[in-house]
Amino acid sequence: MLVGSGFNVVISFLYHWLFIGLKGQTPGKMLVGIKVVREDGKVPGLGTAALRETVGKLVSGIVLGLG
Repeated sequence: MLVGSGFNVVISFLYHWLFIGLKGQTPGKMLVGIKVVREDGKVPGLGTAALRETVGKLVSGIVLGLG
């Protein structure tokens, strides 16, 4: 079961990282019209999206108990 959990974490990271980094939206965000952008209005890019998915979610998980 542990191997399956690790696989799910990797797939989830890749899903969010690629969609946010390249398009600024996951399919769910597209449905409701939400877009993640930088201060200049452009999509975040893969580097920023990777930081958002790792550091940002880690901090919010520790501080607020959210994912």
